[in-house]
Amino acid sequence: MQQLVALRHSGQSPMETIVEGEDIDPSEMSDPTWATIRHKQFALKEAEQRAASQARAHLASSPPTRGRRAPKRHPPASPLPEKDVKIILRPRGGLALSTVSVAALADAIQRQAGVCHNDEDQVRIQSTSNFIIVSTPSEDRARNYEKIVTLTVQGKQYATSTHVAAPANTTTGVIFNVPETDTAEQVLDSVCRYNPDLQILDARRLNSSNIVKILFNGTRVPFWVRYRAATYRCKPFRRKTEACTACWQPGHRQDVCPSTQIAQRCPKCGLSSAPDDHECTPKCIVCDGPHLTGSAECPRRYQPRRQPLTYAQAANSKAGSATKEEDFPPLLNKLPSKTAGIHNATKQDAAKKHHQVSCTRSLPSSAPSKPPFLPHNSDPHLELIKELRAIRAEVATLRQENAALKRELQLAKKQPSPTSPPENEPIQMDIQLSPPSQSPETTDPAASPPPKRKAVSTGDSPCASTRDEKLEILEQTIASHREEYLQLHNVLLQNQTALQSTIEMMRLDFRNFIGSQAVVHNTPLPPADEDDV
Repeated sequence: MQQLVALRHSGQSPMETIVEGEDIDPSEMSDPTWATIRHKQFALKEAEQRAASQARAHLASSPPTRGRRAPKRHPPASPLPEKDVKIILRPRGGLALSTVSVAALADAIQRQAGVCHNDEDQVRIQSTSNFIIVSTPSEDRARNYEKIVTLTVQGKQYATSTHVAAPANTTTGVIFNVPETDTAEQVLDSVCRYNPDLQILDARRLNSSNIVKILFNGTRVPFWVRYRAATYRCKPFRRKTEACTACWQPGHRQDVCPSTQIAQRCPKCGLSSAPDDHECTPKCIVCDGPHLTGSAECPRRYQPRRQPLTYAQAANSKAGSATKEEDFPPLLNKLPSKTAGIHNATKQDAAKKHHQVSCTRSLPSSAPSKPPFLPHNSDPHLELIKELRAIRAEVATLRQENAALKRELQLAKKQPSPTSPPENEPIQMDIQLSPPSQSPETTDPAASPPPKRKAVSTGDSPCASTRDEKLEILEQTIASHREEYLQLHNVLLQNQTALQSTIEMMRLDFRNFIGSQAVVHNTPLPPADEDDV
């Protein structure tokens, strides 16, 4: 579809270049390049679907919170099929689409295009902008709809301009100061050939200007684009706010004004029945400022950019379908809290505080605990972050306890018992000799037996046994804490993996939701005679 645009240079920067639209000859609308663009986009989308094996549905829709009541809004119409071809029809001559039956309008369109009634094609109207959207999955029927030049409604014929809207999930960027001597084939080859990493569907010049309009697959415009050996700054395309100088109302253009009684108004000030040579002060239809409508001085010249929806707004939106539980991976169970079990020392060690051992042990529950409950209005992302923070705090506490127990164990091994004798000093033992027996019968000392010695008591002292018990308790406690730390570490790693996968799926679902919102609000690519940068 060739766009005939006259560019006026007024010594301004490229961003302030004023582009005025002109009517397009119906013969110019027979450009078949939109079919090639559509095939390119389908090929790219199929490649992405093969690469991404885990595609999820829409975001969950949940009721508003109790604190604030959500405003009442009419539920939007179901989005048009994404793979369908959308044709935009703009009837002229004062046809107000809001006053015409949609069914009768659809019959007139199919009758004019020579298309039989079927269950696949859909017709919708935009009463504010006063244009018609025809959605069809068939390329043959799309070509027939594109050839419509007049519509007969209520016995009256209206001239109609048609064009094919840009496919869904696409965005447009523009580059400036492209050589005006390059042909359309050279422009397309210079953009597509030298940017293999970008998914470019189409590139064309705005008639004889030095501005090139590039259609990208996806929702983002790259910052830089190569044009042969040169690198250009690529800027997003912004639609101009429409205003009618016939009825002096914003929202539509003059050529599609639905008003049947069009009075001759001054295009500068809006004065009715004003002579051509009268002097007036310009007035803007959009902002009521003292300048021409559509001037670069208008602060509302371009349509405001849509602010990205937050997760809470997307969840409360009625457009999203209910999400099943299996759409998101379940959160891993958290280990139970610590018990209050304390290993008490013996009574003899109770008086010695520096030898007391008190430790806390937590044993995993045998019964599997239920996964944590998440209310509908809570954010799974925030819940996962809170759980990870709690697990990290618990792991840090266990590390501190393990370090303290290790230090205490080392001190207990190095310090000897206070009652145990030194290793190098000789052991002093009391040996008692029994006196010789004074038997009257035997007086010979040689015949008397030698004196007997008493055995020394070699039993363990109570301090040594207590020390062994404490060492055994410390070793058992350290082993249990080490197992608990490993369990918490594994749970932390698993939760981090689940959090990353959940965030990626939420991003994909959020992008799909924004794309569905764009289709619901029917924001097609502007026609050739309203392109503005």
